[in-house]
Amino acid sequence: MFHICIPYCKLDTIYNSNQAYRWVKVSNNDYIICHKDKIVRVKQNKDNLLFSCNEEEFYNTWYMYFDMNRDYAKLHYMYRSMGCDIDDEIKIYCNRANGIHVLNQDSQMIVIASILESICEDYNIAKGMIYDLCMHCGKKRKNSLNGNVIIWYEFPTIEQMIKKARKSFVYEYIEDFIMDVKDGWFDFGLLNTLSGRDLYDYLLEFDYIDSICASKILLSSFGCIDLLPLDKDIKKILDKDFKMDYNEFIEVYTDGEVKYFEYLGYLYYVMKYNYYNPVKKQNKKEELIWEKVNY
Repeated sequence: MFHICIPYCKLDTIYNSNQAYRWVKVSNNDYIICHKDKIVRVKQNKDNLLFSCNEEEFYNTWYMYFDMNRDYAKLHYMYRSMGCDIDDEIKIYCNRANGIHVLNQDSQMIVIASILESICEDYNIAKGMIYDLCMHCGKKRKNSLNGNVIIWYEFPTIEQMIKKARKSFVYEYIEDFIMDVKDGWFDFGLLNTLSGRDLYDYLLEFDYIDSICASKILLSSFGCIDLLPLDKDIKKILDKDFKMDYNEFIEVYTDGEVKYFEYLGYLYYVMKYNYYNPVKKQNKKEELIWEKVNY
């Protein structure tokens, strides 16, 4: 077991920001997480995180996975203190999504998850499809976590998908990608040597990857957190809560400051959290009290 105190990292908030494709929720503040050939159970009590692994595995795998070398408390304070002239919406968003980290996940899994999410336009469906693909194609493993035996499946290699993916209903959605990797057109070796715009342009060469999909891949697997993917959820948020389009939002809420542009990926998951976890409406009694107080 390994214990660490992280002042700005909340498991529930990360899980509810729609990026944890391979997390299983045991209960609040308690999750089983699969990543490549590793599995861990993480429990949280306030700022204290307890990992069911030793110190070496934590620093070799989970430290980078959770992007713990980045100062998220500083990002939180920076965005909630922007002082925009329009309103305090960003401050409210940041306060509600306190504890967000941008996960660094397996690139092959993220490419497929992003393709699936772009097709079905639904995170939960894509997450279910990832599970189905792992179950049909991935290596079956058995681990003991906190005294409980856990059976789980690794995310499959391309070779495993070529052999077994037809057993999964997901195959028809990713067949072109699998064949491109098999034939050497989609080259993960090359992908890992590129960065920034070159990496983005390379991804757009493939018909099944659009600009939103490419942005999500760079954000979730290549550490490019200067991106704010313009997916349907973000469009709805900008329209409903901010009453402006993407370009206007960027202009107003970054105020031309480079520092805000550099961490838009953080803001992306802050906004996703708020979209999928909206403020609960007041009941009738609360509304009447509010009216009396403000009469």
